[in-house]
Amino acid sequence: MVRNDEAFENCERRGADKNFLVPADSWPRRASATGLVQALLGMSGLVQAPEAEATPTWFTDATAHPTTSHWCVSNGARIHYRTWDDADGDSAGKQGLLFVHGGSAHSHWWDFIAPFFVKRYHVAALDLSGMGDSEHRGAYSMELSADELLDVCEHAGMLLPAAASAAAAASAAAAAPRPPIVVGHSFGGWVTLCAARTHGARLGGVVVVDSPVRSAQMLAQMPPPPPQRPKRLYPTREAIIGRFSLLPPQPCENRFIMEHIARHSVVEVPAAAAAATAEGAAEEAASPQWTWKFDDQRMRKSMANSSVNPIEFFSQMLVGLGCRLCFVYGTESILCPEQVIEHIRQQVREHTPGGCAHTPLVPIHEAAHHLMLDQPIAFIAMLGGVLEEWKRFDASRQEPLAPAVMPGSSAAASSQNARL
Repeated sequence: MVRNDEAFENCERRGADKNFLVPADSWPRRASATGLVQALLGMSGLVQAPEAEATPTWFTDATAHPTTSHWCVSNGARIHYRTWDDADGDSAGKQGLLFVHGGSAHSHWWDFIAPFFVKRYHVAALDLSGMGDSEHRGAYSMELSADELLDVCEHAGMLLPAAASAAAAASAAAAAPRPPIVVGHSFGGWVTLCAARTHGARLGGVVVVDSPVRSAQMLAQMPPPPPQRPKRLYPTREAIIGRFSLLPPQPCENRFIMEHIARHSVVEVPAAAAAATAEGAAEEAASPQWTWKFDDQRMRKSMANSSVNPIEFFSQMLVGLGCRLCFVYGTESILCPEQVIEHIRQQVREHTPGGCAHTPLVPIHEAAHHLMLDQPIAFIAMLGGVLEEWKRFDASRQEPLAPAVMPGSSAAASSQNARL
């Protein structure tokens, strides 16, 4: 999740204050996966160790990978998503892999992760409504966001349309790729879990990244979220980018990742629109201004549109999942401490997501909530391993995982499934 001045000043946390805005160099140094790999390569003589920290080549190459922007309509809102182009130029027949960002974020959070999977998957990342380059709504809900995931998968050709006729579905079944896998971080992980509950039979699996699922008792003890304030306007692009930080607050040694994400988090506001929102400061609004892309009224619009009990809804997010699950968390995450992880562990044992005999809970060490930023190489390796293990299991069964038949599967299949 993006932290900016408006969000941070409304964030009432014990022990959290603007001391978190000190430069990253002031924090204790931690060994990142990137640094370890570079150090090992340097010791082996394969590369020359740099004299000063710089943006690594793997990151530069990944973020330069060609992408194509697309638009689809989901429940009346235009949703923007991007696909990563394979050098072969053909994604037909490849299993879909959709990345979902966290709160107030956007698809560019995955720019340095997604390219590593284009050879074997049809890869895409979307901007949820009210964030990134997607349209803002008059009202939001978790169900609407979950629908956006499925509508993007259909539009990108990862899924047959749900409304397809039986004849059309039958004729396309032989050539259809395996059901897509969705990877969601933080708020995007909650959206992904919601999609797994409502559309799980159409998905090949979900990977949820540091999205806390708490018990009803834990949720009842939490303070209500602070109100959102209107976004500020900044005179220059450089000024607003300089205010970019993370929520929840955490240090991030990989400043090159932060800078990349920040550049894609802002939008220019035309002079006329800036004047209308400048509250009388006409002299400051005489030229174009800059602000954050996300809808600063999204929380209010979500609460006004919700008819469900939030404690009941969020405490039951692991109940009734229609596909398999992998849960990934940072060992230093303040949102997923051991108490939360133990609750999640008990929940998956009791409810067996997707009918699977085992749901992996994978820690990423020396990583906080934004673990892809802290340990990008470790995250890429972990995700690749999970996806390939799921592929091997599907191949051994000669068909995609079908959650509805898992409870009655044979002992041999259950033993195979328990591997991951």
